[in-house]
Amino acid sequence: MASRIQTATPGSGAGVTSINIVFGSAVTVGHGVFVLVEGFGSGLTFPTNGCADNGGNTYTRLVETNGGNIACAIYACFAATSSATTITVTPSTSGFLVGGAEEWDPAGATFSLDQTATNADEDSVTNPTTGTTAATDTANEILLAVLALVGSQTSIAAAANWTEVFEELTLDANPGEGDSRLISATGTQSHTWTISSASGYRAAIATVRATSGGSASVSPSASASASVSPSAIVSPSSSASRSLSPSASASRSVSPSASASAS
Repeated sequence: MASRIQTATPGSGAGVTSINIVFGSAVTVGHGVFVLVEGFGSGLTFPTNGCADNGGNTYTRLVETNGGNIACAIYACFAATSSATTITVTPSTSGFLVGGAEEWDPAGATFSLDQTATNADEDSVTNPTTGTTAATDTANEILLAVLALVGSQTSIAAAANWTEVFEELTLDANPGEGDSRLISATGTQSHTWTISSASGYRAAIATVRATSGGSASVSPSASASASVSPSAIVSPSSSASRSLSPSASASRSVSPSASASAS
């Protein structure tokens, strides 16, 4: 059964073009590295080639959702071919970014993507959710979930049995969280958070299986990118509060049409 080896020190920055996420020890060759990131910026997205490390390992974007100038994504290096300590995530444009990462040991098996889902809500809610995946193929899988919110929070609480990968409450009103979990039974999967202040959001989930034999692979349908509704565009600023463009509503909204599903 796969096991969590270490969690990196999260990276964050305001008005930056990239962030670095740093492990305390070099990643072991053959282990998997999973990266969860969220951000805010005018038209910001996380591209397929938006993740790299200082060991030259290859990362694949498992799932991404963007719109209303908030975005979140999950990347994976299923089997490191060289040791690395620093991961760099580079979005499509500068913005306010937060992210974290974990190293996992596949215990002699091979990691690969199984299922994904995304969700978004333009209304203010206190229980944002990733949406629900199709049923997982295998019993023992890693669940990875990431959340991007609008407006500062005093708390973000994960559901039971989830482990925090990163949490940001106040970065220029760009809060969010990434979590992981190891499951032991097949079924549909989702993650729901409880937040202190109602907010619009975007969220994504990916499930990663560990199977014997074969090589790491990604379903072609797993990469998803949603368009940003022009009426929802917000210009980034360094102030704690965000102003909307005249064509947008008084509270920043996420266009339902901008939700990307990668299941």
